[in-house]
Amino acid sequence: MAALVPLLARADERDPLLEPVPAAERQLASWEEALSLWREHSTDLRIAAAETLRAQGRKRVALGALLPSITGNALASFSLLPAPAGDATTSALFGAAPYQSASLITQLAIIDPRSWNALAQASDAERVSELTLADARRLLLLNLAQSLLSVVTSERVAELNRVGLRDSLDRLRLAERSNRAGANTEIDLGRLRQDAEVARAQVVAGDENLHQAREALSLALGVDSAVGVRPDFQLNGLADQLNGSCRAVAKLAERPDQLAAQARIDVAHRSVLDVKAQFLPSVAARSTAQMFIFPGQGVFPIWNLQAVLTVPIWDGGSRYGALKDAHAQEAQAAARALGTERQGRVDVERAKRGVTVAQKAREIASSAHEQSAKTDVLTRRAFDAGLGTSLELVTAASSLRQPQLNLALRAYDVVRAQVIALFALADCPL
Repeated sequence: MAALVPLLARADERDPLLEPVPAAERQLASWEEALSLWREHSTDLRIAAAETLRAQGRKRVALGALLPSITGNALASFSLLPAPAGDATTSALFGAAPYQSASLITQLAIIDPRSWNALAQASDAERVSELTLADARRLLLLNLAQSLLSVVTSERVAELNRVGLRDSLDRLRLAERSNRAGANTEIDLGRLRQDAEVARAQVVAGDENLHQAREALSLALGVDSAVGVRPDFQLNGLADQLNGSCRAVAKLAERPDQLAAQARIDVAHRSVLDVKAQFLPSVAARSTAQMFIFPGQGVFPIWNLQAVLTVPIWDGGSRYGALKDAHAQEAQAAARALGTERQGRVDVERAKRGVTVAQKAREIASSAHEQSAKTDVLTRRAFDAGLGTSLELVTAASSLRQPQLNLALRAYDVVRAQVIALFALADCPL
């Protein structure tokens, strides 16, 4: 950015479009600052983290089905009709006389295959949520890095657009001086004025792209106002700085999304086992302690121990339908895992190839820019000497502006490709 200062120092203060875009309300000085804001404010990260908490809660619910349950009840009965003659205790038991009771019921599953399978399934689901969170962090960090790069790129393009407008206005003034000396015609001036308007349109479009890039960065960070970057932001070392947030994995199979896809197969298989467990009997132990209080009769305690055997016999065939559905879900999970693996291989190969392509594109853009700059210098000299035409001058100007933009974009494409390649084989745990 500092290299543009000498060019901008010649700015025509009378043209408002030569004024730089106002700085964003918040400006980032480093990747660490961006990462800190992201961790504190990102709503997408909160949503992903909350899914892990939900999975932990479901696991605790599944465990609760295997632990003893204790339920307490208290009852006070009052008859609305006069009690019949006879034994008061018998009348109270049938609700014909007032009485109070308290009970404590304890139950423990002894043999319950379905509950044990539910606990294992909840544990697998918890692992899936943790892996999904790690992959969500990887993708969110990649989005954050790309949003940051887009802002830096847009800032650079906006400055280059103003340099192009400045250059176009300089050419126009040169043509106006030549016109006053009778060296060119109004047609020449018209062409250069048209070129200046094209340069102005590029400035307006570039400024809007910059505003949108700042807004996208604010959304990635989870803050309300647009976010920019400071001129001294160190972009060249961004890929190295990202290594502190994520770690490289040796192969694609170790990437969180691949592990999560495989773990989802286990969860789906647990659903099959859950349906099969519905065909099996279960055994539970139950103990009930009760105390009846009859006014005028005394207190009568009761304590018993029960063994409960539950045998499923016939439910209309719903279990067979549920078993077919569970098998289908398991097949779907396996197919999705295969699709995730294939997509992952394509992503990794494309990311590796992208670095080489971006570097070659930058070299080509650099050569094109050098050639355009030489052609522009020669065209200007020829026009000053009265040997060139305004059309050649405008063509050379347009041919120079585009390579300048391309070179800037290709330079940032190299950094972007390196970042994408880094995240293609990365794990970003908490």
